Amino acid sequence: MDEPEKKEQNLRMAEIKPSVLLAGNSPRLNDEWQSAPTLWDSIRFSALMHFKVIK
Repeated sequence: MDEPEKKEQNLRMAEIKPSVLLAGNSPRLNDEWQSAPTLWDSIRFSALMHFKVIK
């Protein structure tokens, strides 16, 4: 998220379609949640859905 040339693009993508940024294997580290709260909400939702499926 903090690559200078792509930061603004990634922040916009986090607002528009966070699933694109979250595609791929997990676990993953997101240390930019303050900059993109919508992305954080998507991560929390994904984790909750994963837990409910396993449970």
